[in-house]
Amino acid sequence: MEPWIVQMCREKSRRRVIAWASVLGVGVLALIFNARYIVNFIGGPYSLPADELVRITDPGSTLRYFVTVHGEKVINTGVKEVSTSVFKGGQDTTYISSYYALMVKDRILIIKTDALPGTTITGELGALPDYLRIRVFLEGHAGLAENRCLPLYLNAEDFRTRGYFGMATGLIWIALLLGFGLPAWLRFRDVSRHPVIRRCQKWGDIGAISSAVEREFPGAIRYNCHGHTLTDNFIVVNTFFTFNLLRFQDLLWAYRRITTRYVYFLPAGKTHAAILICYGGAGTFMASEPLVLEILRFASTRAPWAIVGYSKQLADLFRKQQNTFCQTVEARRQQVLKRAA
Repeated sequence: MEPWIVQMCREKSRRRVIAWASVLGVGVLALIFNARYIVNFIGGPYSLPADELVRITDPGSTLRYFVTVHGEKVINTGVKEVSTSVFKGGQDTTYISSYYALMVKDRILIIKTDALPGTTITGELGALPDYLRIRVFLEGHAGLAENRCLPLYLNAEDFRTRGYFGMATGLIWIALLLGFGLPAWLRFRDVSRHPVIRRCQKWGDIGAISSAVEREFPGAIRYNCHGHTLTDNFIVVNTFFTFNLLRFQDLLWAYRRITTRYVYFLPAGKTHAAILICYGGAGTFMASEPLVLEILRFASTRAPWAIVGYSKQLADLFRKQQNTFCQTVEARRQQVLKRAA
């Protein structure tokens, strides 16, 4: 039977694999759902002859809808799309786009654009909404015959922006899969890759270490906060996706972190946490202020050589000169052990 530590590392890796497989599945479904757009983004715009254009009745079922259309004449319908913002004392109107009629043989194709179009126009075909048809033929240009209008319109505004946004999102998606999903899969297939396993192997026999940790559950548990547990000798992080194991004998630095929450820029309370930094990792214990202080006192008794308390100088030293920080703690450890002897 596998040691408890190995079982925990394997189980957390399995859960992460399932979660990232779900993310992969969602991404694949998004690609399938947007396959028609992707085809047009890559291959378009497609040249659409007038004979084919007039035969289209449902642009939603047309594979190629990012097209270039050639007409004979452009007519301004007089219909504009605007955005109106109402505020105290008045309102502000912003022009967005205009609608034109492109004569294609003896038919009319409505064009939406933010600039004066020519007779050759590139855009995205869509079904002509009823409200737009009413505005163009009842409120707009009086010389246009509604019975000659095609049941679709061409949106000549930018087509590819959402594609570029999708590409950026896809790159982030791939980076997350490679950065988090792939390591989880590799650890699930070979649990010896897990950082906790590697750390425990440096400590000694992993079976003996696992038995030592198990012996301290539940009899030697001192504090337990949201999956972060302190025993007499170990710091155990056991959440749904995460398992970590640290030793008090490796404790370097312990301090209290206070975070002020703001609502509408006004203070809305504080959260307290005890941060225990060891060789190989850290544990964060979110708790009330008295409990956080008690945890820090307990940590200082289990590892009296560790530095307790926070200052900017200590933070800068740990961040910029971590080796010097560790050497200082190691010197303190030797002094404590010498006095104990």
